[in-house]
Amino acid sequence: MSDRAFKDANKLREQVDEYFTSISYYDKVKKANSDEYVTDDRNNEIFDLQFYKQPSLLGIMLHLGIYSKETYYKYRNGVYDDDKNKFSEVLEYAMLVIENTKAQRLYDGKNNVIGIIFDLKVNHKWDDGSNKNFNINIDNDKLLSLEDGELDKELRELEAKIKWNNL
Repeated sequence: MSDRAFKDANKLREQVDEYFTSISYYDKVKKANSDEYVTDDRNNEIFDLQFYKQPSLLGIMLHLGIYSKETYYKYRNGVYDDDKNKFSEVLEYAMLVIENTKAQRLYDGKNNVIGIIFDLKVNHKWDDGSNKNFNINIDNDKLLSLEDGELDKELRELEAKIKWNNL
């Protein structure tokens, strides 16, 4: 496929939805510890989207016929966006669906959670807070020259910087 394969964001969305449909099915939701199914307030059964093949960035690229990561990221980063066509929003939607399926797999406890966590950190910018590095410059001479009230204020500001960087 050429560098600029899609001219219409609606067509791209149709292809993205087709990808998800091709690897998924809907299953009735059962009540916890029961063989009964969950229903809404109108007594309609509730269905949950299930994937028999996990969606992925590479899967979506192959389905769309985009064989270059560079081209994909041009679409994803809005290089081809215009007033009418927001290709980046369509691909952001696709990545949110993929991210959601990974997050759900994390919570069900049946999967290789270390691999899923790695993927979420690398591909979806998840942060567990373990890699926080920060520098705070403290001017000792300045601190020694401050009056008590000014020193308290300066220490509160430093404390706030430390707390903010440890979030």
